[in-house]
Amino acid sequence: MTQMSKAKTIFNLFFKATGHIDQKAFVIGVVGLFVFVEVMKYVFRVMPVSLWEFWLVIIYLPLVLYMICCVYGKRLHDIGRSWWPLTGAFTLEFLAAIGVMMAYGGVEYFEAFAQYDRKAEIDPVLRDTIIAEYQATQAANIVPISIILLIVPIGLTLWLAITKPKIDGNPYRK
Repeated sequence: MTQMSKAKTIFNLFFKATGHIDQKAFVIGVVGLFVFVEVMKYVFRVMPVSLWEFWLVIIYLPLVLYMICCVYGKRLHDIGRSWWPLTGAFTLEFLAAIGVMMAYGGVEYFEAFAQYDRKAEIDPVLRDTIIAEYQATQAANIVPISIILLIVPIGLTLWLAITKPKIDGNPYRK
């Protein structure tokens, strides 16, 4: 395989939404996504706050979501499924994030601010105290929060990694 065809294959894995991929390519794609996200987390951590960082963040989130859709969507097509399980996983993850936020300090956070009129000026010291208490609750519970938020992505990834391809009667194979 030439360097050009390797590059084209990698590009197609992450940036082409049509087709299907086997289990091995899916695992490679998931590892590639993980490495990309970790590298970008490092870049954001060391990069000074600037206009470049702003634009990088604006580009990064849709790019990662698109790459996830390409890798996971093609694997779903390989097992004879549409993208609906991926849409369901995104929805479940969104609901889990809201639930975790509310369960670990969010209710108290919103309750503390709800006692004030929407247009009222809140004492900055009190406002900062409320925010600090919420952040402390989140930080103290980071392990259970992380575990809860990893259930859906790990479950979907494992399901797609171990499911055999559907060859006969698969509408996504041509």
